[in-house]
Amino acid sequence: MKKIAVIGMSNNPGGVESYLINFLKAVRSDYKVVFVNLDAEKSVAHECLITELGGQIFDLKGNLSLKGYFHRKTTAVQILNEIGADIVYVNALTTNWSFWVRAAHELGIQCVYHSHNAAEVSSSSLKMLISRLIRPLNRVTLHGAMRLAASEDAGYFMFGSKSKFTVVYNAVDPVKWKFDAHKRFQFRKHLKLSSNVHVILSVARLDIQKNSIRLIQILNKVVKNNSNVVCLLVGDGPLKADVQSKITELGLESKVLLLGNRSDVPDIMAAADLFILPSLFEGLPFVVVEAQAAGLPIVASNNAVPTIADITGEVTRLDLNDKDGVWAKKISHILMTEKVDRLAMNHSVKESAFSLKNYEFQINSIFARL
Repeated sequence: MKKIAVIGMSNNPGGVESYLINFLKAVRSDYKVVFVNLDAEKSVAHECLITELGGQIFDLKGNLSLKGYFHRKTTAVQILNEIGADIVYVNALTTNWSFWVRAAHELGIQCVYHSHNAAEVSSSSLKMLISRLIRPLNRVTLHGAMRLAASEDAGYFMFGSKSKFTVVYNAVDPVKWKFDAHKRFQFRKHLKLSSNVHVILSVARLDIQKNSIRLIQILNKVVKNNSNVVCLLVGDGPLKADVQSKITELGLESKVLLLGNRSDVPDIMAAADLFILPSLFEGLPFVVVEAQAAGLPIVASNNAVPTIADITGEVTRLDLNDKDGVWAKKISHILMTEKVDRLAMNHSVKESAFSLKNYEFQINSIFARL
């Protein structure tokens, strides 16, 4: 049985991490799957589930650390050798992991490079500049891999506008996200929310890409115009302290609740009435598909959600250049006037390109060619 070394499973239970669980489920009967933990000081997301599904975790320790910039290709060769990998599957937000392609080439094994982002984000302007300067060279390296992308925009960003790649849509389990009135009641009771309160939900990392501070500013406008609204934020990240400070500054402590990383997101979605995602950019934000499967109307930035991800017709795209008041007015209008059929939305997702059957067929067909 061939062994796949998977790169990209971080300690944050986000969209890429959810995708990789679906990948493991789809291929585990034909491949041994080993998730490389790039930060051995922390556990990877879904660690227990990975083990339950027959996957393995390889922690990078000692001389196998990739924290230094230089000699990463040499270290990657050592890692893949120690794992005994036949295939390396890189799930990336940037071209900067192209050294895995060079390592695979040196070992004579196959490499699959999967783009999950449509733009670059970095913790500093200097790193951003360096990344942009070396991107053309990295793209040349990536032509030595099988190229996959979460969306067309993600493929163009990673591989170039003239490059060939295959778009692979993640799968959603419709049963997991199907609206449940009892769960809605129980979670609202847990938060002491009455049945007539309108709940706005965001599930995203608290960071620059997700536009977390702007999100708070928009929600401030919403709750100032409608006192019968509560906002729930699920997720963690580097901007947590800044987000908390903005909430305090605007006096929103009773209106915007930070719930952190959660394992009960389907229950929280059942309790919500609308989903918001004002991201600066995305590849294809899978949480938008999950929210539609849960029967939630969505308000998102127009460059965050590709057309293919609007499965139900309940995704409203707004321009990030629009003022906070424009966003707030649209959100309030949807909350007050629109009634959606949550079960019908779930069925639409079940029958879409994001079905489990479609994903399993596509990903197994791709890996069968390696």
